[in-house]
Parts: sequence; structure tokens; C-alpha cells
Amino acid sequence: MRVLEVINSLGTVGGSENFAVNFCKYLSRQSDIYVCILYSKNDESLLGRLFQSIGHDRVFILNKTGSFDLKIAKQIRTIIKTYDIQVVHTENDALISTYLAVFPLSKRPKIVHTLHNPPDKECQSRIKRLIYKRLFKKGVVHPVAITNDMAKATEKFYKLQNVPSIQNGVDLEVYTAGQALNKRGKDCTILARLTDQKNYPFVLNVFRKVHDLIPLANFFIYGDGELKEWLLSEIEGLDYIHYEGITNQSFAVLQDSKIFFLGSKYEGNPMSIWEAMATGCICVVPNINGLDEIIGRDAGFVLEAGNVDLFAAKIAEILQRPEYFINMQGKAIAKASQNSFENVCNLYMQQFEKA
Repeated sequence: MRVLEVINSLGTVGGSENFAVNFCKYLSRQSDIYVCILYSKNDESLLGRLFQSIGHDRVFILNKTGSFDLKIAKQIRTIIKTYDIQVVHTENDALISTYLAVFPLSKRPKIVHTLHNPPDKECQSRIKRLIYKRLFKKGVVHPVAITNDMAKATEKFYKLQNVPSIQNGVDLEVYTAGQALNKRGKDCTILARLTDQKNYPFVLNVFRKVHDLIPLANFFIYGDGELKEWLLSEIEGLDYIHYEGITNQSFAVLQDSKIFFLGSKYEGNPMSIWEAMATGCICVVPNINGLDEIIGRDAGFVLEAGNVDLFAAKIAEILQRPEYFINMQGKAIAKASQNSFENVCNLYMQQFEKA
């Protein structure tokens, strides 16, 4: 099967960008894959991983200038015709440009689109929602959600039926278990974009509360985004909170972290949770958007969103008695190992054939 993966950009090191690179890596072992990146500004480390897995000659980097760029659509159309593409897989904002490319073709490839966020967050403009709804309802594009919760929300939002869900996976060739919790140097770590979605005021309040309970605890933040300057001003003079910027070694960070923490307002299916579980972190996350689907009852903690005292108490408990969580650590590693990217790609191949 000849597949074209259309990615908006690899400009920010985040979950969907890492998903795309890992997806291409594993899909290339099962199919004839080509990749089209719409924007020309990309992270060199992500591009390097992509080139290494599928080769330079199969990656086309364009120079998109806006939401409805007909020049880009024409370039995508040329790639589809030149390589006789049978299936196009899109993510994030790549769908509309792809549809504009496919629409004039007499021999149209199937289009499968992964929804990485809840539908009201994926499409925040009314025009975009109307376009997505029409494409989904007409069967021109086949949506795939990344949790059961999101699949149900997508069905309700667009008035669809039987939207499939395929959870994000973990690259088990990279993310392997670290040492015992009590031997890890980082007490609590968050890897997430510095955006409003990730709810950093709440995160910092939790860190401060845990510090009151355990003064020697240390906290590490990895990421970048529009809230960077605000974050730096908020933590100035706090020697227990460390901002580390962007890392391309998240596997090493997680292997050395006792706790992985998210305080987000909404999520899709964060790859960072799967990666944290695979490395043996204890995950502490809010009960939003089906995150309990990922962690379940015994592979981490899913707590009431926004409850500072509850989150702080649980993080403090783990730090004070890490030996009590050895069993949970083992279950987290086992659960992540069952959701490899190889398995994820097998499920996507089935969807490509059904579409």
C-alpha cells in the first residue's frame, strides 16, 4: 500500500509531532510511505529522525503560507499523482489543504484523518467546523479519534456514527524502563507545551503546595511556548522549580523521574503519558477527556481536575514512600508495552483498508 502522510509542520516538539515521526517510522516497515510537510520551519532533531527512518528522498517540505493555500494543494496533488498514492493520512491542520489537493482528481486516494484533540478544540472556527462536518458526513474523509471518549464526542459533535478510536502508542525501541523510583534524581517532571491548555498556574500551585509539605522536593518543567516569559517570572527565585527548556532526550528525562505530572485543562491522548509509563514513572493526571482510559485503575493516578490539595497530597505521598508504588510501576510498564507503535500501525493499516 502506498501511503502519503501529510503533516502540518514539525516546528514544535510536542505530542502530535512525535506521533507523526514515530508513525512514519513504524508504518514504513509495513507499507510504501511518503511524507509531505506543509510548513518549511521544522525542528532539526525531528526531521533527522524522520529522514533516518524513511529516507530524504521520500520527504517533501513545502512552504505553506495560509489556511487555504491553493499552491500547496497543487504541490500535494502532484505528489499524489507522481507516486500513485492510495491512502493519505492527515493530522492537525493538514486536512483542508489535502482535500483541496484531492478534490480535482478523477482517481482519488482515501483520506484518513487523526483527531488529536476534542472536536471543539480541534476546530475552533465555525468555518472549519462546517468544512470538517461536510467532509466527514459525505464520507470523503474518514476520522479516527485517539480515545473512546473522544470518538463519542466526535460522533455527537458532527452527528456521526461508529467513529473508530486508536490510542497513541509508545516507541518501545527508545522508551525503556529506568531504575527503581528511589534511585531517580528528579522528583516530579512535566513535559508539555507552555500554553494555556496545559494549565501552568495550576501546575505551579501544586508544586508550591508540595514544597510546603516536602521542602527538599524538586520539580522540572520541559517545554516551550507563548507562556515562557510568564513562567520564568513566576518561578524566579524558587530554587526548587527548574525550567529546562526543550529536550530531545525525553526518554532519559523520564527514566530519571519519579513522577510524571500533567494539570491540563483538556487533552487528547498524550504520548507523554504512554512514554512516562513505559519508563516506569508514576503518572498523576486530571480526570479529563478519557485519560483514565490510558492509565486505568492501577497504572497511575487520575485525580479530580483543578484540585490543588488533592494533587499535592498524592505527589507528596509518592515521594515520601516510593517503595509502596513498586507494583504500580510494574503495571504501568506492562500496560505501555502492550501499546507499542507497531500495534498502533497495524490498527491504522486496517483502517486504511476499510476506508
